[in-house]
Amino acid sequence: MRCGWCETNNKDRDNCVNCGGPLPHPGALGPPPPPSPRVLPARFGERVLRPASFDLAFLGLGVGGAALFCLGAPLFPPFLAGPLLCAPFALVGAYLGWSRRNRGKDRIETLERGVATVGTVQAVSNEGPSQWRLTYAFDLQGTPRTAEVTSTDAEITRFEPGGQVHVVVRDATHSDLWPPMA
Repeated sequence: MRCGWCETNNKDRDNCVNCGGPLPHPGALGPPPPPSPRVLPARFGERVLRPASFDLAFLGLGVGGAALFCLGAPLFPPFLAGPLLCAPFALVGAYLGWSRRNRGKDRIETLERGVATVGTVQAVSNEGPSQWRLTYAFDLQGTPRTAEVTSTDAEITRFEPGGQVHVVVRDATHSDLWPPMA
């Protein structure tokens, strides 16, 4: 089982050997989340807030192009078109990084402060090479809701439809499994 907090591979354990965070229990409900506010392993914040390599690539293309423009424009006038060509890459990279960071902050807030409840696994499906989706249902103030998480850990396939999972819920649009999947 890969730790959802720090992505360390673990074998037959309740807590991660690296960060100490609780591990998911496919096929069993496992212990409930601690009371809110919860203290999350430090490496989890680093993992969900760091920009993805795709975001950095776009930002790097834009910034690199701007640097080439600054160096080359005085020597070669056609480089004056550089900002027009590089700005979209920098803007896309900045937007992707910003939106990923906001999603990460929302996830941290949900796991730290969400209300604990028990949900039911609806389905587990393969979404492509090394990508799985687990759909779960839960009640929020008497209203049935469904949500899903994606994971690159094949252990997610050990969750059976109809099985129970711990869910932390912040509001109608923010929920996550406890403990989270990698």
